[in-house]
Amino acid sequence: GSKSSPLMPTIAARSAEGLDLRFDTEHEEFFDRSDQAVFYYAGIPVLFLNTDEHIDYHTPNDTWSNIEYHSLEQITLMARRAAGMLADLRERPAFVDGYSRLTPLFGRPPQLLVPWPVPFHERLDY
Repeated sequence: GSKSSPLMPTIAARSAEGLDLRFDTEHEEFFDRSDQAVFYYAGIPVLFLNTDEHIDYHTPNDTWSNIEYHSLEQITLMARRAAGMLADLRERPAFVDGYSRLTPLFGRPPQLLVPWPVPFHERLDY
């Protein structure tokens, strides 16, 4: 979600200083199925914090044994720092539809057989 506000890349970088984390902003466009997506669709800037997916992701074999505790600790520290930085701001960070989820294509909404925009709870989970 780093494209959801001009401030988010700075918040992400500063909150991760000194932590054992790797950023991948090239594949952020697939955040629709995660918890923060509803905030994005409401015009609120977001950050998508995630570990890499694994072969058991969203299968019956996706159990506690797959948790990478060091990564969980690092992401939790980053999230705490980012929340603190955002709370200390004098104004809300500006929202930008950096993923073009809210912008109609070609000047008008798509011509679909379903209502547009599709409510968040009806979006396809891929």
